[in-house]
Order: sequence, then C-alpha cells, then structure tokens
Amino acid sequence: MSDNGTFENDAIGDQGPPPGTTENGHQPNEQASDVRNERRTRNLLGLVRGGWEVVGHVVRKAPEAGGGVVAVAPASANDYDILDDSPSPDDLSRDATKWARRRDIPLAIIAWVGVLFIVFTAAGHISRTIILLVLAALLAYALAPAVAFLERWMPRFLATLLMYLVVLTVLSGLVYFIVSAAVDQIKLLSAFITSFLSPKSGNSSLAPLLKLLQPFGITSTQLSNLGDQLASQMTGLAGGIVPFLTEFFNVILDVILTAILSIYLLADGARVANWLRVNTPRGQRGRVRFLLNTLQRIVGGYIRGQLLLCALIGVLVGIGMTILHVPYALLLGVLAFVLEFIPVLGTLISGAICVLLALTQSWLIALIVLAYFVGVHIIEGDVVGPRIVGKAIGLHPVVSLAALVAGAELFGIWGALFASPIAGVIQAFLVAIWSEWRETHPQEFQRAKDAAFDKLEQNVANKEVGQSHEREGQEENERLLS
Repeated sequence: MSDNGTFENDAIGDQGPPPGTTENGHQPNEQASDVRNERRTRNLLGLVRGGWEVVGHVVRKAPEAGGGVVAVAPASANDYDILDDSPSPDDLSRDATKWARRRDIPLAIIAWVGVLFIVFTAAGHISRTIILLVLAALLAYALAPAVAFLERWMPRFLATLLMYLVVLTVLSGLVYFIVSAAVDQIKLLSAFITSFLSPKSGNSSLAPLLKLLQPFGITSTQLSNLGDQLASQMTGLAGGIVPFLTEFFNVILDVILTAILSIYLLADGARVANWLRVNTPRGQRGRVRFLLNTLQRIVGGYIRGQLLLCALIGVLVGIGMTILHVPYALLLGVLAFVLEFIPVLGTLISGAICVLLALTQSWLIALIVLAYFVGVHIIEGDVVGPRIVGKAIGLHPVVSLAALVAGAELFGIWGALFASPIAGVIQAFLVAIWSEWRETHPQEFQRAKDAAFDKLEQNVANKEVGQSHEREGQEENERLLS
C-alpha cells in the first residue's frame, strides 16, 4: 500500500526464500513449515484487525453534519501498526505486580502460621511465667485509678506501696474471718454428707433425698454403699497430704511473686507507656496510643467491674441464704464470689449448689431459693452486669459465651477466666482495623451507598407507579358504576 511496500510486506508476511527451500537452498523440515504457517495465520488475523481499526478511524473522523462526501483523514503510521502484538511496558508492569501479589500472599500466610506456631509452642513451655505476668498486669490495672488518686499528694512509688498495704490488710482480715468460718462449715458439711447418705443414722432429713431418687430406682442400700465409698476415699486422701502441702506453698510463692511484679508494673507502668507514646515512629504513634488506651479501658475496666460484681453477688447470696436458713450460708457466699469470675455460668453453678442444699430442708425452701437465684441472675445479667462489665468490654452475651467455651477448651480454667477481656480486646482491634480500612477505601463504601440509594429510589418509584395505577383503577370502577 505504501511506496516502499512496507505495509504490503507486513500484511503478507516475510516471504523469505522461495517455497520449498531454506536460506541455504536445502529442503525445510516439518518444524520450519509449521512456524511459517503460524506466521501467515497471524499476519492474516492482523490484517483483518487492521481493517477494522481503519473503519473505526474513518467513522471517528467523519463530520457530524449529514450529507456530502465524507473525507477520510490521512492515517498515521500507528493506525496501520497491526502486527505489533508485543505487550506494552504498562502491561508488563501490571502483570508483574499481579504475579508478585499472588506469590506474596501464600508466603505471608505460611510465615504467619510459622510465627504463631513458634509463639504458642514457646508459650506452652513458659505458661506459669506468662500466667504470673498476666495476673500481675491485671492486678496493676485494677489498682491503677486508686494509685493515680493518691499520686496527687505523694510520689507514685509511695502511693503504690500504701495502696498495697491497704489491700493486704483488708484481704488478710477478710481471709481470716471468712476462711476460719468456712473451715468450720466445711467440717460440718462433710459430717452432714456422711450422715445424710447413711440410712443407719435414722436422720429425718434423709427423706427428701430418698423421695427424689426413688423414681430413678436408687435404694437406701445403694446410698449406704455410696456413703461408705466416700468415707473410704476421704480416708485415702490423708496419704496425699504431702503433695497438697507442696502445691499449697507453690501457690503462696506465686501469690508473692505476682504481688511483687504488680508493684513494679504499677510503679513504672505509666513511665513505660509514656516512653512508648513518645519514641514510637510518627506513623505508628496513633496505633500505639490506641493499643494502650484500649488495654486500659477494656482490661482495667473489666477487672475492676468484675471484682465489684463478684463482691455484690457474694454478698447477695450470703445474705439471702442466711435469711432463708439454708445451711452453710457463709460458705455459699464465698463460693458464689469465686464462681462469679466465670462469665455467664458462674451464677448458674452457685445457684444449683444452693438449691441442692436447700432440698435438705424442704421443697418449699428449695423453690424459694430457686426463685431468689432467678432474681439474682436478672440483677447480674440485665441490671448491674451490662453497666459495670458489659460497658467496659462491649461484648454481646453470645460472643462472651463462645469466647468462654473456646478459652476453656484451649487453656483450661485460666482460659475461661480471661476469655472475656481477651475477646473484648480482639473485638476492639477488629473494629479499629475495619474503620481504618473504610477511611482508606472510601470509594467502595460510596459505591455501595449509591447502589442502596438507587435501589431505594427505584422502590419508591415503583410504589408510586403502583399507587397511581391503583387510583386509576378505582376511578375507572367508580365511573363504570356511576
């Protein structure tokens, strides 16, 4: 098509030597023939595509006014570059980016799985140390507001020591009076259980238990055998007094270490937090502040609120059982205080124990105790709990219960105790990540918002059209009737 025949040669292809020979005059092999055929096919497809582009170029250059002969603008060399199938640099860069992303995502997942495996394996070997540090941190968070209040009149270290002396004095007094009374009641309870399960004693309080168990085929002889087994097991426990004392002293040592660690954390915690806020890279300071504030709000609020709630439930149970003349009321109050640390299930367990002990008195007292615990559970779950603990954590009861089950399954009793605050922290971080992603990708939410508004407008328009048709139908019916 051009003077020098460039377009013609490009369209037809590089003819090369005459058919049937190679450049050296020899017969071509089958592979060379396939290559030549593929080249001709590609050139023909390029010619068709080039013709289509020329037609599009003519249409674009045509004047909008009708009539007359359409003048075809002279085409540039780019309009006839129909055989250049090589990708552009932008396409190569885009493909390289996609490949890098597809390669890096699996590698990142594998790396994070490896890191988590190493962390959990190491945590399993130093679980006792981690538990002590966590308990010390929780105690420090619980006492932080009181220390901050005393810090107005004295140095922080002295305020910390004074606060711990006050707490130690109060706890010592409570432990002395409660434990001494609880030990006496435990002795009475063990003696009562032995006599309660033995029909030979002629105890009149045995009747409610027999009436309860007779429909299930349990006789007094079986109860007597059960009592003998319990007595023999209680006797066998005396041989394990040495391991018990060893474990008891280990617990005392852990309590002392926890107190010492919490003193240092409480005395220097604010200094460490300020250092992190100041020395963190500028781009990460907002995240560090959010982390520290979240821990202070959720963990500290949970510990303080949970202690207050446990004390309230323990007092209510102790007073209620005393008024209803349920035996071992003080011991039941202490048990309710301890079990209240278990979310959702603590009150149910303590209530079941109190109802069982109330059965030794009469069915009426047992029903009254059951109704009383229903009221206590309502106060805990609907009145006091959401305002004290729920406000600090911000967890739905279903999420809290799921976290409790998962924590107990993974880490036992410690996992159950710390499941709620950990779930609250995770929820706060997920909400923060989601909010940050929304701020960095506003177009996604704007598109969804526009689609929702369009759908709403369409529904309104359809409703108006339907109402208009309905009115027209009513008018037509009225016209026909008239």
